Amino acid sequence: MVVAALAAATYMFLLKTGPEQVVRQYLVAENSRNWPVIKSLLNKDSLALLPSDDKLPKADKTQPPPPATEIGKAKVDKDKATVPVTIKEQGGAMGAAPQELDVVLVKENGVWKVDLKATVMGMWQKAMAGAAQGGG
Repeated sequence: MVVAALAAATYMFLLKTGPEQVVRQYLVAENSRNWPVIKSLLNKDSLALLPSDDKLPKADKTQPPPPATEIGKAKVDKDKATVPVTIKEQGGAMGAAPQELDVVLVKENGVWKVDLKATVMGMWQKAMAGAAQGGG
C-alpha cells in the first residue's frame, strides 16, 4: 500500500517536472549510480539499451563528486525538448575544457523522459561536424 502511494506521488511529481529538472535529477542519479531513479527518468527505448539489473555497475562510495554542471534553458518543440548542459571538468594543471552536450527528452504519457539514443546521436553528429571543420 505504501509502495503504491509512493509510486503515485512520484508519478504526479514527474508530471509537473520540466525538462531542466529531469536532466538535473538524471545527472545526480547517474553520478551516484542510483539505478531505480535513472530508470524512472529514461524513455522506453533507452531502458531497452540498459543491461540486466545484475550487470549494472554498482554504486561506489568512493565515487568522486560530480563535476560542476550548468544546465541551460530547454528548447521545447511539442513532445520533444533539448536541454543544453555544460560539464566543467576538474583537474589538470590548466584545467580541462568544458564539455557541452544537448540532452534530448521526449514526453511519454505526459512525462518528460531522457532519450539516451537521441542524446548520443546528437553528440556524435556534433563531433563529426567539428572533425569535418578541422576541430578535432
